[in-house]
Amino acid sequence: MLTQVIKLRLTARDERRVRDGAAAAGMPASAYMRQLLRQRPVLPRIDRGLGTRAPDTDDDEPKRLTAFLRIRFTPADRAELGAHAEAAGMTVAGYVRRRALGHTVIAATDEMMIRELRRLGGLVKRVHSESGGAYSEQTAAALDDLRAAIQRVARRGRNFAPGDD
Repeated sequence: MLTQVIKLRLTARDERRVRDGAAAAGMPASAYMRQLLRQRPVLPRIDRGLGTRAPDTDDDEPKRLTAFLRIRFTPADRAELGAHAEAAGMTVAGYVRRRALGHTVIAATDEMMIRELRRLGGLVKRVHSESGGAYSEQTAAALDDLRAAIQRVARRGRNFAPGDD
């Protein structure tokens, strides 16, 4: 039974996207949002902290969250969403909004790990520069390993969705 309610604030543009998608699917907006949360992101993604830019938006429309949408969940689904939101360092409503609109959610710990790996890469480059390239093979191998680690963490973050562990 759907007893847990999340009141979601959206921009007017995002509300239109949700309502149009729900109408095209022939279902209520709340059911459409629950369906979107079960799927992997299929709309344009925003990767926080990975150096990519957000998709183009209408500059005329303000970014205020003025529209409201209520979504009902089972207690188990609500608890699972809460756990995923906490792991991502977000509120439940913010997590649901990003996931349902197709934005990628990266766990806060993954962002911290990526920053630390990039910092280590900077230190390896500094060793290479200050040694005059004396350790060029070792520093190149270390940088390749760091790049691979960053890509693994980023890939894991992009796949972070309800039901994934």
